[in-house]
Amino acid sequence: MSDTTRKLSVELSSAEREELARIVRQQSFGTAKQRRARILLLADANHPDGR
Repeated sequence: MSDTTRKLSVELSSAEREELARIVRQQSFGTAKQRRARILLLADANHPDGR
């Protein structure tokens, strides 16, 4: 059985962050894809707001 409490570190480059932000902003992407993009942006260790 795997350890379900393990947390992974997410470190996005500025280009990756911009691409994910574009996916979140545009309505042409599916809801699930937008949700995953939003989660990755919030999980980013290099988040500009220091989150």
